[in-house]
Parts: sequence; C-alpha cells; structure tokens
Amino acid sequence: MSYTETITDEENILGFGAGSTVEAELYYTIDPGDPGCWRDSNGDGWPATPPCVELEAISILVVRDAEGNAVTLTTEQEDAAVKFVDEDTQLRWESIEERIFDDLANHSEDANWEDARHE
Repeated sequence: MSYTETITDEENILGFGAGSTVEAELYYTIDPGDPGCWRDSNGDGWPATPPCVELEAISILVVRDAEGNAVTLTTEQEDAAVKFVDEDTQLRWESIEERIFDDLANHSEDANWEDARHE
C-alpha cells in the first residue's frame, strides 16, 4: 500500500530554496495486531499487540524549488531527498499512521455502505 505526502523544506536543507517541496510516495505494510490470548487449553497465553503501520520504502515523485518549478534531480540529490523525507516522516510518524488508519476506516465504511446499498 502507499500514501502520498508533500513535505516543505523550510530550512533549505536540500538547497532548492526555503519553501521548496518534496512530494513522495510512502510504501507501507499494515500489521493488524493480535488480540492476544489470556490462556489457551494448555495454560499458555500472550499479550495483545495493537495494529501498526510499517514504512517499507520511499519514492520521490517530484521536488519543486521555492518558485514552484519541478527540479530534475541527480542521484545524489534524490538520495538526499529520500533521507530528508525519511527523517521528517519519522518525526511525524504517529500522525501519519493515524491518518492512514483513518483513511482505511473511511474507505472500509464506504465499501460496506456500497455493498449494503446493492443488496
């Protein structure tokens, strides 16, 4: 699965001017978690684990300079952009993960509503 994120480079870390932007596709997997088991028939049990989103890869879609012009990246610049996105994403991961779960819940509800409507 993937999620598109646009990040503003306010501090000109990438060298394209303060206010330049990076649009990236974040590829992730979802671990649905485990409800746990208090005790099974032989007395064993395990704690519950919550669902989580795990970032798998980052692909740079477009970088725009401070004037909004698309920039053609060298390999080194693309690597720097991936690192920039990765570091920014890690700082905001909880809110991104929450948005992904919200989007999934909304799409799930829409799908259920569509299924129910056609029955």
